[in-house]
Amino acid sequence: MPALLYAVEVLPLTKTDVARLDHALDRAVFRIVGCSSSADIIYIREAVDISGVTGYIWHAARNFQSRYFTWCILNL
Repeated sequence: MPALLYAVEVLPLTKTDVARLDHALDRAVFRIVGCSSSADIIYIREAVDISGVTGYIWHAARNFQSRYFTWCILNL
């Protein structure tokens, strides 16, 4: 997953790009676990805490904002 999402933080992604990355994550879960339906994939991703690409982007942006604001406050 880190290799798949390496440049997500710095590249502007379209909805199509996000959907393709989510599909790649679904295919990886499908191949690793060998599940039989999309409901199984959704359940496994929730159980193992593999969030979608949108959640990863949001989390990375919040971490960046938090670190940036902390740096700004400390360097005033």
